[in-house]
Amino acid sequence: MNKFNEYPKVMKHPQHSPAVWKQLEGKGKGLFAPDTVCTQPERLPDITVTDIEQEKLYASRGYRPANNPDPQAYDQAILDAQPFSGQDFQAFPKWKYHATQIPVVVKTAAEEKALGPGWADAPILATEDDLVEAPPAPDAARKPVDQMAEYAASREAAAPKVKAKKKAVPAKKAKAQHKAAAPA
Repeated sequence: MNKFNEYPKVMKHPQHSPAVWKQLEGKGKGLFAPDTVCTQPERLPDITVTDIEQEKLYASRGYRPANNPDPQAYDQAILDAQPFSGQDFQAFPKWKYHATQIPVVVKTAAEEKALGPGWADAPILATEDDLVEAPPAPDAARKPVDQMAEYAASREAAAPKVKAKKKAVPAKKAKAQHKAAAPA
């Protein structure tokens, strides 16, 4: 016995416009036939949704089911729609998204809370304002690290103990030395 499945469902936008194609002038057949070019791309194409959440999202953007006989009743049904009751909701694990950081999977509410502000359940489009990083939160256990000082100290340790001073070479002499060293 077949069971009715509401999804996947095709949704159409009322302001949909198909692509416009034009065949260029010319003679020829087969490989030498004139080209066909797209003069206007398809606008608001049909989409296929797989669950109630996607349907609500696209309904908020103006899309409606392909065979929608009563638009007012549909709008009210979408507002009143509840997730399928035969399926238990499981909050974790889930993906968390940030505008400037790599998405992560959290397994508990504590992990989700530890992420801090700026994380969402859906992908976020970054703006220029998101790219300005806030100063890090103060942490008593963290010691500030001066990476340049550490690098300089490691170079000092690796460098020989005696350093020869380099003499400044006048620009004309340096140019002449460079030309002489260059292969002909």
